[in-house]
Amino acid sequence: MLNWSLALAALDAAIGSVVSQLVVLDKANGHLVLSEQPDHTPGVAVLDYIREYHRIDPHTAYMAKRPVAEPLYTAAIFPPPSMNEHPFYRDFWIPYNVQSLLGAKIAEDERHVAIIGLMRYFEFPAHSLAEVALAGRYFAHLANAFRIAKHLQRLQFTSVVGHTLMASSPRPMILIDRDRSILAANAAARAFLADGATLFASNEVLACRDADSQRVLLRVLERLSSSAQSNAATRRTAVRIKSSTRGDVLCSVWDMRPETSMGAFGPQPAALLTVALPRTAGEADPMLIGSMFELTPAEVRLANALMRGEGMARIAAVHRVSITTVRAQLKAIFAKTNTHRQAELVELLMRVTAL
Repeated sequence: MLNWSLALAALDAAIGSVVSQLVVLDKANGHLVLSEQPDHTPGVAVLDYIREYHRIDPHTAYMAKRPVAEPLYTAAIFPPPSMNEHPFYRDFWIPYNVQSLLGAKIAEDERHVAIIGLMRYFEFPAHSLAEVALAGRYFAHLANAFRIAKHLQRLQFTSVVGHTLMASSPRPMILIDRDRSILAANAAARAFLADGATLFASNEVLACRDADSQRVLLRVLERLSSSAQSNAATRRTAVRIKSSTRGDVLCSVWDMRPETSMGAFGPQPAALLTVALPRTAGEADPMLIGSMFELTPAEVRLANALMRGEGMARIAAVHRVSITTVRAQLKAIFAKTNTHRQAELVELLMRVTAL
């Protein structure tokens, strides 16, 4: 009966992994029914996975077809040299410093499949054969635990996965429907709304203090609602909302319709509004800058490094990618930001992210 986050943290310590996650998926539609991870797991990475990268994850389908408790070690199945070629590794794993994953399917019935993954960062040595074998024994134990508790039969479709991830974020996050009714808000958002200088809640309906900003937000939500399909051009939008005390506040608005976000935020279409944190010197809020210019996590990482004054060769060395990959990412950033030189790009980023 131990809390899952504590059990997974103990499993990380036993195997020598850094981050672990247990997910339960609905087999009929791929929706996320349950997501459990230790408290030290970066919530923004899980949100990036839900928003975008679960669509191209090569591991989930592979593990779902394997026998229960049979370990998968990604370094053996998906060779490290291929990581720079596959967009899941290049744009998601590598920016979050993930080297490899030990995983397995630990339960399955007619409706659900449960999968666990233990991840290790680049600065640690690769998992040894002994650690892979040890993980297999733990996976068998977890499979028995699921079977004994009949855990899968008690799982219900809920939206608590997304709400829990919001609660773990220090950024103000507000989940709203197309009519601006507030479906969920984390503690940081409630404090931000209580201040009332920028956004406020009127009978649990989100409103902007400034009338022009209200019209901008309404247009964004209308565009999300009228879009027949969610794509890169419609999934995320950056908006600038005027404040009576803070100047302009930058926010990102993400389309969270259930068919494209694994159902993690409930069965109805919704929008996740996130208020950008004040940036530190030479840093831009990654969620904001990704929303504003359609940048991938890898491109956000490069943009922030350039803002700190780092050179291309150092960036490639620090993040274990080739200089060719870094140049290709920079070329993509130039195209998305309509800039042509590094100095011009940095000036633009400093200007638009200044809070």
